[in-house]
Amino acid sequence: MSRTGRRLRHPFSGLLAAALLLSGVAAQAEEPIAILYSERPPFNVTQPDGDVLGIVGAPVGVALRKAGIGFAWEEVPSNRSVFEVQENRRRVCGLGWYQTPERAEFARFSDPISQDGPLVAMVGRSFHSPEATSFEAVLRDESARFLLKSGVIYTTATSALLDKAKIRARWVTIGWPEIVQEIADQQADITFLIEEEAEYYLRTGSFKPGDLKILRFPELPRGELRRLMCSKMVEDDVIRAVNAALRQR
Repeated sequence: MSRTGRRLRHPFSGLLAAALLLSGVAAQAEEPIAILYSERPPFNVTQPDGDVLGIVGAPVGVALRKAGIGFAWEEVPSNRSVFEVQENRRRVCGLGWYQTPERAEFARFSDPISQDGPLVAMVGRSFHSPEATSFEAVLRDESARFLLKSGVIYTTATSALLDKAKIRARWVTIGWPEIVQEIADQQADITFLIEEEAEYYLRTGSFKPGDLKILRFPELPRGELRRLMCSKMVEDDVIRAVNAALRQR
C-alpha cells in the first residue's frame, strides 16, 4: 500500500473516532440521574404511578423538573445508596441524606431540602416513668425497656448522650412501622424517632386510644438538614441548577 493511501485513511479514522467519542459523551449527558431512595414516610412516599412524594421527595421532584434535569426514581436499601455514591460509577444521588465530614469526602451535596424536627420519644402503655421531664431524665430510667434502631443518626445533639447512657436497650434493624408496633404491643416501653415520623405513625396507624403517646423534650433543638448526596460523576452545573430550583420554592 502506498504512503498516499495511508495518509488518506488517517483523517477519516480520526474523524470517526472523534464522532464516536462525542456521541458517547452526549449519550452519557442525556442519561437520567438515578435518584436513590428508600420508602420512609412521611419523608419519601412512593405513589401508584412511581413518583415519590413526601417532605423530602416532593420538593426534590419539583426542583429537578424545574431545572430541566432528567431523572429516574430508584428504590434501594439505604446502605446501597451510600455504596453507589461512594463507588462513583454512574450519575446517582441519594435522597434526603445528612451531610457529614466522612460523606463529604466521597460525595457532592445539594443545598438543604428540609430540616427534621426534634427527636421525640414514642412510648406505650407499659411506660411508667415519674421522671420523664427531660431527655436526660428519661435516659436515666433504668427500668425502661428501650428499643432503638441500628444505623440511625439520632441527631448530633443526642447521639453522644445515647452512647454514654446506661440504658437497657435492644438494638434492631427492623423498619420503623415494626418498631412502633412493638411499642404499641408493649414488647418494649420506649423508642426515639424524629417528630414528623412519630406524628405520622400516630395519625395513620390502627392503634387503640392510649396505645401510644409522644413525649417531647423542649430542650432538644431541631434535627439535621436533609440533602441530595450525589456521586462525583454528577456535574457541578447540575448541583448548581438543583440548588437554584430549591431556592425558588
